[in-house]
Amino acid sequence: MAELFLALADERLPPFPATLVYELGRRGATRHRSYVLNFPGTKSGAAQWLAEGWHWPDDAREAGFREVIVSLRDTGRMEHFLALFAPGNWPQMSWALR
Repeated sequence: MAELFLALADERLPPFPATLVYELGRRGATRHRSYVLNFPGTKSGAAQWLAEGWHWPDDAREAGFREVIVSLRDTGRMEHFLALFAPGNWPQMSWALR
């Protein structure tokens, strides 16, 4: 987990394939955010989405997370979410890839 957050803080991709779904802030607060990072192992596939003021249901299961990620990758959009970096648009410079 630490390596994922360190890579994101350094504005680089993690050194291994990863999917990370996390929330920041207090639910119900105006600044609450839900993030989805999906890195299948290539820069061209890396993507990150954000939903402001929305949170995952308390009973959310792995299948629900997968369904949202597949929909975001396939259509580029889903209710509540907007792409911070759509697949293929990760801003990291190619020379910085490990």
